[in-house]
Amino acid sequence: MSTGRRSLTGSRKALAERWHPIIFGFIAALIYLLFLKSYSLPNAIRDLFSAAINICAITVGFLGTSQSILLSIGNKRVIQQLKSGGYYDKLIDYFMTAIHWSFTLAISSAFGLIVNFNQKEVWHPWIISFWLLCLITATFSYYRVIKLFSLILRSSD
Repeated sequence: MSTGRRSLTGSRKALAERWHPIIFGFIAALIYLLFLKSYSLPNAIRDLFSAAINICAITVGFLGTSQSILLSIGNKRVIQQLKSGGYYDKLIDYFMTAIHWSFTLAISSAFGLIVNFNQKEVWHPWIISFWLLCLITATFSYYRVIKLFSLILRSSD
């Protein structure tokens, strides 16, 4: 009976690990739409979009470098264990998901740079809500990859 509980707990952890970035992204977008859309945006919103594009570029470089490191340590015991347990592909998927969300955030930020938010439009809250979804999802995707990657690098071999 305890093995079933452990596997259920393990599957819950795996589900939470897999879906928490997008869930938190949707929660942030929903909170904005429900409670904050009537607030006017700061004048420096364009600077925020510009900074997000720069951070995305840096992050994609970091994630690409991290993937290269992961490939270069492919013969270490911990990587072999990940591969034999079927977790290596999941880790690579997490890397690619983080890169994809980074590109999505950069594109939505670039779109935000060309929109004139000084003139109120009914669709502006939807744009900001989508941008928040991308921002929060990308951030938690980055964190997930960094956390797992640091565990691999810290493991003794």
